[in-house]
Formats: sequence, structure tokens, C-alpha cells
Amino acid sequence: MLKITPFNTHILTNPVYQLDARRLKYGATPITLKRWSFRIFLRVCIIITIVMILFGYLNWSSQQAYYNTLTAQSITTYTIPIESFIASWILGWAQLIFVISIGSAFILDLTILSQSLNAINTDVAQGRWDLLRLTTLSPSTVIAAKHTLTRLRSWQSLMTVLSLRLIAVGLSLLLILFASIAYGPSFFEEVIIPLYRSFIERPIAMSFLAAMTVCFVFVYLFEVIWRHRALSALLLWLSARHSTANAILIGLAAIAGVWISQAAIMGLIFTVAGQVSNLVSGLFSQNWRLQSDLLNIGFACLCFLIGTTIFLYYRLLYHHSLRRAQDRAFNDMEKL
Repeated sequence: MLKITPFNTHILTNPVYQLDARRLKYGATPITLKRWSFRIFLRVCIIITIVMILFGYLNWSSQQAYYNTLTAQSITTYTIPIESFIASWILGWAQLIFVISIGSAFILDLTILSQSLNAINTDVAQGRWDLLRLTTLSPSTVIAAKHTLTRLRSWQSLMTVLSLRLIAVGLSLLLILFASIAYGPSFFEEVIIPLYRSFIERPIAMSFLAAMTVCFVFVYLFEVIWRHRALSALLLWLSARHSTANAILIGLAAIAGVWISQAAIMGLIFTVAGQVSNLVSGLFSQNWRLQSDLLNIGFACLCFLIGTTIFLYYRLLYHHSLRRAQDRAFNDMEKL
């Protein structure tokens, strides 16, 4: 569940992987992959930082000009509230990067599609697949190598999306840290102390609320990794079933199907949750505190259920696609 890299204990000694890994420019071994991943993360951080500072400076300049105009038109001196400006600046970029990181998952899907299309059918067209079938290598060994190579070829896109999500989480934490420093006692009086009192008065409900936050961040970060592994397997199966021309259209349809099926599952979960929430609100309308506690617990369980559902969905898609790719590539290849 927490595994990030596509390597396992046997893949590096896999002869199919060793042969095709020579064409990889980066990340052919676990050490080089970690270094490459760090460089991608560092590059994204530098780009985001430069863009944030540039637009922040332009926004500051425009607001400064506006306040200077107000000062010139009156006897009162107007200045930019620096704490509010920085807090809104961090919050705005955290929200923007969060939205971009969600939308960029579609670009990751297209990258996986482009790297998976020719994983098997090109070998079939050039006659190399028949040679693989004549070796003593097990079908699972060959498919595992092809799947690992497919993931590595789209690794840069994966790390870019993951870096954006890490930055969004980091900016959220930075906002909390900045608020605690900039606003000092008022932040503690208005935020920290009420939270502490809530934990003392309603420990179970607040614990579930904290668990919900941790669960959301965990799923937000790891969902793209689960998606990358499962979608690579699905498109690898399509590569074994169809020629390149057909695989493009069917691959786009498969990507759309994954998005639609996810939306349908989430819609069903939220519909049931909404009905349960209405039921709880109606039954305990006279006891506000109990109603609030039950809803907090329910939201935490809902977040956990969504995370578990997403993980199991991708896991099922991954295993089913690899089995179907293996069956198609080694048992039904004569039908291509």
C-alpha cells in the first residue's frame, strides 16, 4: 500500500527488464530512480517558488500603488497589512496548486497511454514476442518486466504530479506555521485554545475529525501512485490486445471509463452518506452536541471508506489487468 517505486526483489535480475532497461535514460536502478525523483521534485519546487515570488511581487506592487493612491487622496496614510497579504498569498497558491494537481492526473493518464501503447504489440509486429514465448521465462516474469518498464517511462510525469501534491500540503502547513508566528497570541486564543477545549470536551469526535484529516492527506498523496500502477497495467493489457492505431482510441476510452467509474463509486458513497446524515440530523435534532459528534464520526468514517474504496478499486484493476495481459499475450496471441 505504501510502496512507491516499481522495483521488487526480482525485477533487477529479470532478463527482459535488463534488455529493455538499456534504453532508459534515467531510473534503471533503485538508486538512480531515487536520485532522479529527487531532482524532479527539486525542479518543480524551484519553478513553483519562482512563479509564486514573481506573481506575489506583481500583486504587491499593484496593491501598493492602490494604497498610495488612497493616501494621496486623503490625509490618512494607508499601508498594506503585511500579515494578511502573506497569509492570503500562501493560501491562494495552496488552493491553486491543489486544483492543478488534481487536474494534472489526466495529463499523467495520457503520458501512461503514450508509453504503454507499444509495450507489447510492437514486439509482436517485429517478431520479438515469438522469441520471448520460446524462452524458459514464465509469462508472469515477462509481463512484470513490461509493466515495470512502462511505469518507469512515465515516471517523470508521476513525480511531477506527486511533487505538486506535496507542495500543496507543504504550503498548507506553512500557512499554519506562519499564522502562529505572525498573529501570535490571537492565533492561539482564536484557533489553538478552542481546538484544545474541543478535544477535552469531546475527545472521541475530535479524534475522529483529526483522523479524517490525516486520511484525506494520505489518500490525496498516494492516490496518484495507485492510479499510476493500475492504469499502466490496464493499458499494457490493451497493448497486448490491439494494434497501435486501435489501442489509442480504446486507451482513451479506458481512461474515460476509469474516471467515470470512479465518479460513479464516489457518487454512490456520497449519496448514501447524505441519506445517513439527514437521518442522524432528524433523529438527534434536539441534542446539538450529540448530533455534531455523530456527524464528525460519520465524516471521518466516510473519508476512510472513500480512501479504502479507491485503494481497493485500483488494486483490483491492477491485478485483473495484469492477469488479462498475461493471458492475452501468451495464450491468445495467435488471434492478433
